[in-house]
Amino acid sequence: MLSASGGPAFEGRGFSCASPAEPGAVYHVERKSRTGHFSFHALPGASAKGLCGSGFVDAIALLLEDGVIDSRGRFVDPRGREAFALMDEDLSISITAGDIDVFQRAKGAIGAGITVLLRMSRIRPESLKKIYLCGSFGSYLDVERAQAVGMLPMVDPSVVELCGNTALAGCESLLVRPGLVQTLDAIRSGARLVNLSFHPDFAEIFMENLFLKTLGDS
Repeated sequence: MLSASGGPAFEGRGFSCASPAEPGAVYHVERKSRTGHFSFHALPGASAKGLCGSGFVDAIALLLEDGVIDSRGRFVDPRGREAFALMDEDLSISITAGDIDVFQRAKGAIGAGITVLLRMSRIRPESLKKIYLCGSFGSYLDVERAQAVGMLPMVDPSVVELCGNTALAGCESLLVRPGLVQTLDAIRSGARLVNLSFHPDFAEIFMENLFLKTLGDS
């Protein structure tokens, strides 16, 4: 299990256009062909109002794919653009240079954590049999776009399972099925705690993972 400091960036905080994963949060962004506009898919119950974590991953991946930003997270426009507006029929959401920087730091921590654990366990990404993404952020994420920006290893997307709020589900299961405590104890006894910050190469790996590129690319 990996827990990295993606932190508030993927919980609806830190971005100028952020929204928690609640009604009105844009969880998915798509490009409309040849129009320069985008379509927003928001959680039902309110009008679209801002990007939650998975929506921001979509937005950054699309800007990278379209050449609006480069792998350093900089706007390519030579006039020194400081923001880019994603527009659909009802809403305009601007992605600023500061937003991209926050995103890079958050996804860099996740990418660095994955890289360190793979190296320590001597496992190549293609050998991974299953990746479970947990939390609200793990309910709506587009796996291929997350891979494009370096947030997930380059595995077959079918290997990745979006699990939702497993912490809450686990607590509920323990309340109604007390016998699961023994299972939890067995998992805990076989687990090994790795403090990523103590790894001698973590800082270097983190810096490398700030770039918007697939994991493992030089």
